[in-house]
Amino acid sequence: MRAIRRRGGSTASRLGAAVSSTILVAAAILGPATVAAATQPGNSAFPDLPVGFAKVQLASGLKNPTAIAFAPSGDIYIAQQRGAIRLYRGGALLTTPVVTLNTDLLVETGVLGLTLDPNFATNGYMYVAYTTPDEHAQLSRFTVAASGTSASLASEVVFWRGNQLQAAHHSINDVHIGPDGRLWSASATTTRPSPTALP
Repeated sequence: MRAIRRRGGSTASRLGAAVSSTILVAAAILGPATVAAATQPGNSAFPDLPVGFAKVQLASGLKNPTAIAFAPSGDIYIAQQRGAIRLYRGGALLTTPVVTLNTDLLVETGVLGLTLDPNFATNGYMYVAYTTPDEHAQLSRFTVAASGTSASLASEVVFWRGNQLQAAHHSINDVHIGPDGRLWSASATTTRPSPTALP
């Protein structure tokens, strides 16, 4: 599966109306249909996608979704900028968030990065990159319960915290598991040294 994201515009616009109400996923069409489609001059049903792909709306009503992570079970975890991490399971978006983080929301700050541990099925580790209420970038790990539907704020383990205040724009705060199996995180654009900076 491949997430389809709208290109162009500012980060704020991408966090806004362009993706605020839907998650779009493109699934490759397999088998003879792919061969038949490849002979056509273009993708007539979805002109903005390559031949052999289609858009399918999975969920609506999301507020500023910023990141998605796929669990081995087929569950999809969806981060929302204002702090909620939602769960899409069995064809529906569950009403109760898995966890809601306390985060700062200037313009482009908030919860921006989300990924799951390679051994998520057994350890439940979820990594989140976000802006703390006092405007610092932070990378944390939360442990999701065996049911997959909840995580306690008390399970938070802070891996890294920035020592400068984040700017309202271009915060980035992203996190991924690399091909080497290691956890990689990025953060950017600070404003000034914090009076409570860590040594």
